Amino acid sequence: MRSYAALRSLLLAMLLGCALAAPTMAYAASMSAALSHPSGTARPAVVAGPAPTTRLTSVAPTRVIDTRTGLGGPKGAVAAGSTTTAKVGGTGGVPTSGVAAVVLNITVTGATASGYLIAYATGSTRPGTSNITFSAGQTVANQSVTPVDASGRVSVYLSTSTQFFADVSGYYATGGSYHPVTPTRLLDTRKTHTVAAGSTTTVPVTGVAGVPSSGVGAVILNITVVAPATSGYLIAYPAGATRPSSSNVNFVVGRAAVGTTFARVGTGGAVSIYTSATTHLLVDIAGWLPTSADYTGVTPTRLVDTRSGTGAPRARVPAGGTLTVQVTGVGGVPTAGINAVELGVTAVGPSAGGYLTTYPAGGSRPGSSTLNYPQGQAVANSVTAKVGAGGKVSIFSSAQTDLLVDVQGYFRYPLTGVVSAWGAGFSGQLGNGASPTSSSATVRVSALSGVTGIAAGEATGYALRADGTVWAWGDGGAGELGDGGSLDGSDVTTVPRQVLGLTGVTSVAAGYFSGYALRGDGTVWAWGSGFHGELGNGSGNSSSTPAQVTGLPGIVAISAGWDTAYALASDGTVWAWGDGYYGQIPGTTEGASTPVKVTGISNVASIVGGGRSVLALTSDTGVWVWGDNSVGQLALNSPDPYVTVPTRIPGYTADAVAASGVDGYAIRGGGVSAQGQGAGGGIGYGSTADSRVPQSVLNVSNVLSIAASDNSAYARMSNGTIAAWGDNSYGELGSAGPTDSASTPVVVTGITGATAVAAGGRSAYAITP
Repeated sequence: MRSYAALRSLLLAMLLGCALAAPTMAYAASMSAALSHPSGTARPAVVAGPAPTTRLTSVAPTRVIDTRTGLGGPKGAVAAGSTTTAKVGGTGGVPTSGVAAVVLNITVTGATASGYLIAYATGSTRPGTSNITFSAGQTVANQSVTPVDASGRVSVYLSTSTQFFADVSGYYATGGSYHPVTPTRLLDTRKTHTVAAGSTTTVPVTGVAGVPSSGVGAVILNITVVAPATSGYLIAYPAGATRPSSSNVNFVVGRAAVGTTFARVGTGGAVSIYTSATTHLLVDIAGWLPTSADYTGVTPTRLVDTRSGTGAPRARVPAGGTLTVQVTGVGGVPTAGINAVELGVTAVGPSAGGYLTTYPAGGSRPGSSTLNYPQGQAVANSVTAKVGAGGKVSIFSSAQTDLLVDVQGYFRYPLTGVVSAWGAGFSGQLGNGASPTSSSATVRVSALSGVTGIAAGEATGYALRADGTVWAWGDGGAGELGDGGSLDGSDVTTVPRQVLGLTGVTSVAAGYFSGYALRGDGTVWAWGSGFHGELGNGSGNSSSTPAQVTGLPGIVAISAGWDTAYALASDGTVWAWGDGYYGQIPGTTEGASTPVKVTGISNVASIVGGGRSVLALTSDTGVWVWGDNSVGQLALNSPDPYVTVPTRIPGYTADAVAASGVDGYAIRGGGVSAQGQGAGGGIGYGSTADSRVPQSVLNVSNVLSIAASDNSAYARMSNGTIAAWGDNSYGELGSAGPTDSASTPVVVTGITGATAVAAGGRSAYAITP
């Protein structure tokens, strides 16, 4: 096997055109470099304040009121014309103060007559617009973004005697860029005309009802169908755009139906609404988000249709069954830094009356419902769904049904994120502006805020900010900093510098000596070492500025191992370039300096490179592996040192995967399994023995993501803490770790509220509030 210390020396020798002796330790070249900027190359180190944020916080769906049981309010059907107050603040993870609005899923059931429901902030004037319109005996649910009073209370008015219940799934903090308005009716065709089947109605949504005339990215609309002549559906989309194929509201003949949608604003500040059947339309506006907010609307895209086998097996979800759906890295949603997604969820033809529950993958199923459905009908609802392990959400159905899932947009994590670092620092990779030294205590990377994504190379850290720029710190001897510096091994910085020429970036990744960025237009850019072709531009040369990787189709996700990079296309295919000696690029051991399509695997949902090994998840949650298997890190229980074709691990499924140079990891049911080299405790199962079959990592649960370096691994848990295990020679486990290594995970001290974790050669990073 190649020594990467020797490889780096060889690389620098080739670049300089002279022979360099191999350093006695892996970082000797970096340690000898001056820490000041090269002469005449002053670069920015100060980052502007964070971009505007909605300050959405998702919580586990929690029931806050249920008149059927008396939870949080009166027991029994409420009287017609009455108002019920529900206390949401202080419940289910919602703070008692500092809340502007809450995300509620409200359900009406057992109404004695047709009527409507209005939710609004307690103490304010009741608006003249409804959240739900219903018929006698009908069970109807709808999502509502409802303002609260100073005590966190909402009021619910019902025109007709009925039962109702409500679940909270998130809240918007005060001071954020979500702007509720007094709910206002923008359209009511009952007063003017009947909307014809197959027609499109355009509704102006800016410059009205307190919404500005410009700078508006999306509006929150409540759209109601009244007295449809036949069963059908409606689709809301930006005016002037191509109409998508996914629906917002499904309805049956003669019955009112309602749906909330986060609608992107189109040409002329308007939203278009297509209706498949003759009907009346009501459109109410509840709030708006600026174009600069951390909510991004996407072209509504169908992620799952069990009727056709799109995104899931072609089979009805069984009664009591759960379908797990990949929601990041698909449909225009980035792969990392995503807090929640806005989904349209539809039950089609259920075998009996029942309900759906949507919740983060890997977490416990809450006792709440997303929508309630009658037998045999199609019922839809919008849901702001917190993203769980592997960028997925789970949907439980109480009765057998077909299921449709459409993505409408996504929320990034709150844009107050900073980067915390710990471990090795002798190449400046802690980024805290101090002299190069290691630290077992967490330190803050200097001058960075508004961070939504992180990645780590051997001795270089990367941060993606909400404004789409990329920043780097640490070792840049082979151009890893992307700042245009020298390739002579002297470019080292202890404070972040901006990677040049990159805007509109949605995710970042790192190889051993190289960095990668995925832009929103689906292009991939690379910089750093090109010795093995890892820049993907056909040159084989290194570069200290980003260059576009050539020959790729529309890409939705990127990853990298030591010297090989991978890209996942929107059609589920994988592309690879760089070193192929260990089978990382199936079909060749020579490697490739431009991307080649990986054969033998399709329908890929996520891809992870680690060292010289590759792990991929397919849409059916199957785990596929190829590349280096010298210590059993591919979990195939095989002595073969290399696997040169993508191979599925028999009978093995996962929510997410990760890899180091010598170990493989998977999130399964909220826990972690690992296999490979046990020396130093890297498997985390209480032993230092190698294992070619997966072992359960001890003392971790409700895990949302994993990161791994050559010798240490990290699990980010739902409570915002990070557990670490493996080598601790440079403080990689944090100050709670033993002096040398740990084969059982310990919690990293000084980390709370973590939204992401990344691992480099001997250091680790987390995004924290």
